[in-house]
Amino acid sequence: MMQSKVKGKYFAVDFDGTIVKETEGSFITDKSKFQEIEYGTVATLIDIQKSGGYVIIFTCRSGSVLEPAIQWLKEKGFTPNGVNRNIMPEFANLETSNKVIADVYLDNRSWPAFPGWKEFRKEWLPDRPLVLPAFPKIDR
Repeated sequence: MMQSKVKGKYFAVDFDGTIVKETEGSFITDKSKFQEIEYGTVATLIDIQKSGGYVIIFTCRSGSVLEPAIQWLKEKGFTPNGVNRNIMPEFANLETSNKVIADVYLDNRSWPAFPGWKEFRKEWLPDRPLVLPAFPKIDR
């Protein structure tokens, strides 16, 4: 089986349209309305970190529009290594640019287009089967 390729890599990941479903108009700030773009998206972000990679949320959101997005991720069990800032040691103090330095950029509006999380897992995490938390039992 192929090995994971994420160890030591930095991933800049967009939020709207890449992690959660995008909406027309303004950004959603009601956390209850966020929906993963694909089943297992947040689990994949967690697996990137477990495999030695780093995840930077790189989004147009800021301030009061950014906070609900980060809180939602944390409530799902994922804490990013950075948000809209450089975390690579050699660029961590770079204050002259808004560009986040990363090895891989995952964004639904990139070219070539981001293929989705299922394809990402096949390429970058082939040795980590997707494991999702069990749904709570509902008594009827």
